[in-house]
Amino acid sequence: MKQSIIILLLLSALSCEKENNNLKEVNVTSMETELECFRCTIGACNDCEFVIINKNSYLSLDSLKSDSEECTSVQLPEIEFNEKTLLGKCTSIAGCAEVTYYRKVEKNKSTEKYIYTIEIDTSGRAHCYDRNMNWICVPKIPSNYSIEFKVIYK
Repeated sequence: MKQSIIILLLLSALSCEKENNNLKEVNVTSMETELECFRCTIGACNDCEFVIINKNSYLSLDSLKSDSEECTSVQLPEIEFNEKTLLGKCTSIAGCAEVTYYRKVEKNKSTEKYIYTIEIDTSGRAHCYDRNMNWICVPKIPSNYSIEFKVIYK
């Protein structure tokens, strides 16, 4: 009887470990600086999510370009879409003094899903408003995979 319980405990522990091993972190390249002029505007796109897999879709981002003077001559940077996928998720936060973003993408082979997690850490209280597109490039996502966006406010 004791042996059966020990075996069940070991199998249980191994199955939990296997489940966690299904998630593999993916290399992420931030595109925040290169695409800072391409962002959602207040009211136009409160919870927009972008999965850009080709140049035609990418060129449509020009409609998000800011009217500000510093953005008038900014062009979309070149991205090799046969090797990369561009992801973006509009987030906003109000009433904070400092905002820090932590971004990661994990791939789950067993569910054929990529999970893009954005953690937003705020500190202090002040009258401010921060809107961010959280643009990143990842290695090309296979067409049979789904993408889940998660936002965690801390």
